[in-house]
Amino acid sequence: MRIRNSLRITAIATVLLSGCTEQPAPGPQQDVGLYTFVPSQTQAEAIYDYAYPLVIMKISQDLMLTAPFRPPSTPNHFIHFANLAQPQNKAVVLGNRNTLYSVGWLDLSQGPVLFEIPDMGDRYYVMPLLDAWTNTFRSLGSHTTGQAAQKYLIANERDAEQTLEGYETIVAPTNMVWITGRIQADSPQDALGAALLQGQYRLLTLREHRDGADPYADYQAEFSFAEVRLPVPYTLEMPAAAFFETFQKQWANNPSPPADAEMLALLAEFGWTPEAASWAELPTPVREALAEGARAKQSAYRDAFYKGRAQADGWTFIPNGWEPGVPTMPDGPTGHVGAWRQPGRRRGVRCYPA
Repeated sequence: MRIRNSLRITAIATVLLSGCTEQPAPGPQQDVGLYTFVPSQTQAEAIYDYAYPLVIMKISQDLMLTAPFRPPSTPNHFIHFANLAQPQNKAVVLGNRNTLYSVGWLDLSQGPVLFEIPDMGDRYYVMPLLDAWTNTFRSLGSHTTGQAAQKYLIANERDAEQTLEGYETIVAPTNMVWITGRIQADSPQDALGAALLQGQYRLLTLREHRDGADPYADYQAEFSFAEVRLPVPYTLEMPAAAFFETFQKQWANNPSPPADAEMLALLAEFGWTPEAASWAELPTPVREALAEGARAKQSAYRDAFYKGRAQADGWTFIPNGWEPGVPTMPDGPTGHVGAWRQPGRRRGVRCYPA
């Protein structure tokens, strides 16, 4: 089963899922109406882990678009960070000290998006593209696509046949795409030159390119910075109904990877698919079982988040663990971990607590 944990970027909902009845929840073989399957505790916890990436990505996107310390933004536009990170900057754990960040949240549901990279000269840069499940499906940059100017048309599978002269089409597996760009800058003075290149990056919907109308001009975020503040603590307090309703909305718009067939089969056993059922339509015993699994995982992750892991064995350096197109991600749902990682993926060339 896929287990991803988080923490790349940082009030609590008050509606509690009602699951208290006089009778205990039926077991897997008991009739619950249309479906006769109720997930076990282990399965319910695995389902929470499976849903987590879509939930944290949606919340993280909305917070970055509505952060009060910069002008509000909308999907398909870059948010540039023109200053090097300082020790007091803790929003990104294990953040780079010698790069400027350029972050773009794409929504391809209204059509493809143009992405242009200028001639980067001799300056190192990387532009990984992550889908809504936090999988890197394409990595642009010095090591992969070179320094020359580049033009891409990023489209979902529905629009995969759309083309634009002079642009290479990249097909994204989900409608949500997260670009986490970095440009090397070795000093505050050097960052001035890197910032000039940032300003030449371009994101634009194909629709706006053709007729001048931005389909996301009136975009309204579902989660606000004022409400959430810190994404991970917020998710670990979300009532099951709010958590899984958020997952359901995102799932309907961001299909599961083919490799998730085993989990999809489990969800289908009690009638949960992106098209067939919402959280509210699931049988009550199923919702109660999933809510209990969510509470167990939230409790475990809160403990790990606030207490962290002891570094009894010092640090580990992995010199040959990098795989092209795969982000560097440490294990464990702890407070000093900076991203999501799937079991089986190798880490990048970095030092981590052992």
